[in-house]
Amino acid sequence: MDIKDLLKIIAPLQRKIMLMVGRAVLATIKDDQGYQKLQISFLSGDIAGNIDRLQNYGFTSVPKAGADAIFVCIGGSHDNGIVIACDDK
Repeated sequence: MDIKDLLKIIAPLQRKIMLMVGRAVLATIKDDQGYQKLQISFLSGDIAGNIDRLQNYGFTSVPKAGADAIFVCIGGSHDNGIVIACDDK
């Protein structure tokens, strides 16, 4: 087995790892029940909606549209992700 064969084998795993954590921009937020639900825009231009935002226990805030967010994808899939931090410049 040469290096090209090895790279072909690990390419899917590499893509998932690269997609696990990313930056996004907050578009909208719903704060009327349980976890806040966000719509975010990734730097690639993709949009994801109905994303849960986790907050530290005892602290709560409602970020403004345009705030930066850190998005974590469970298993490298954008269909199964959460926002773990938001901050406004």
